[in-house]
Amino acid sequence: MISIFLRYTAGSFGVVYKAVWRELMVAVKKVETESEVNEFYNEVQQLAKVQHENIIHLYGACTSGLYKCLVIEFADGGSLYHLLHNSPNTQYNLAHGISWLFQCAKAVSYLHSIQPRPLLHRDLKPPNLLLTKGAKVLKVCDFGTACELSTIMSDNRGSAAWMAPEVFEGKLYTEKCDVYSWGIILWEVVTRRVPFEDLGLAVRIMWAVHQRQRPPLITGCPKLLETLMKRCWDHNQARRPRMEEVVEKMCLVTRFLKGADEPINSYRSACIDGSSAGHTSRDVSELSCSTEDLLHPPPPSSSCCSSTNSTHNHLHPHSFPNSHPHTQPNPTALPHPHPDPFSSPYHQPQLNPLPLHPLQHPHYHHHYHHQQQSHINNSNNNNINNNAGFPAVLNEVS
Repeated sequence: MISIFLRYTAGSFGVVYKAVWRELMVAVKKVETESEVNEFYNEVQQLAKVQHENIIHLYGACTSGLYKCLVIEFADGGSLYHLLHNSPNTQYNLAHGISWLFQCAKAVSYLHSIQPRPLLHRDLKPPNLLLTKGAKVLKVCDFGTACELSTIMSDNRGSAAWMAPEVFEGKLYTEKCDVYSWGIILWEVVTRRVPFEDLGLAVRIMWAVHQRQRPPLITGCPKLLETLMKRCWDHNQARRPRMEEVVEKMCLVTRFLKGADEPINSYRSACIDGSSAGHTSRDVSELSCSTEDLLHPPPPSSSCCSSTNSTHNHLHPHSFPNSHPHTQPNPTALPHPHPDPFSSPYHQPQLNPLPLHPLQHPHYHHHYHHQQQSHINNSNNNNINNNAGFPAVLNEVS
């Protein structure tokens, strides 16, 4: 029997509830409409294949009867997106950010290493990265669009701001689409800005990316991280690194950063995207299935995961506008990057590498054009601080 007592939020499909099963706190993801059934079955199929400390654990699924639902590990920290953009009082240090990126890279590298066919996530983004254990542990979730790598892949899946260009352009793509998404997430974690937020509509974002525009380079970013980021979002997927290489690079970076185990300032658990809807105290027997139907029993330890070593935008690829609006830098400093305080939806993002080490006078750049090989010229700006958020020793790492 699964006892559901709190509705949390809506996922990519269905509604997520906080529940108890066998005295274990779990999350129940319930299908709400017929159109969500295919993604539901796909997520069950893909999650049943995987077992990794940084991937959300599937306990079971109710696939017959009146209700269809997933029973998965409960992550009390909510999504990484919520922490980055909807929690102005929450501050984290660079070590925390790099740790999240490292954990995400390990999970995706594991997916890409599955044999005989690698598994592609295809919708890698902070809303699908959950936090737990005081926001120190990251879990990749939402496998509704995940699929095995095949010889012919050209369908449009993912979310515009993190979507690789070959995906929305309708071209053949590989697991390197996840590498691109990870590169955008790297920029997002370090700057604490929503990528392409100044462009607004998904179609404008895709047009900009199609035109080889990328988020602006980060002031004072160590060469290793900047090079890795640019390689990951390279327009040519063949030039992007394998996720295994990304893991190696991030492992190297973590050796030079201390503080990933420190408590995160003003962190509040059990806050999933700020959309809790209050208690619905009742024993929902019709939403549950017998325990024999559950695919995976709970692990023997108190941990909800078993570790091993190992908003979709379905837009036509030709629906770009005829022109891209010219954007101008906005000199206004932001006390917090979200929600957007500007009257115009088109502005240049504030490049502030982590709130724990803020730049006193944020500097605004135009979007970085991918074909441009040189750094953005900051020589005339006296407010640039190369040590803002980044230890000097990282500049010596290659």
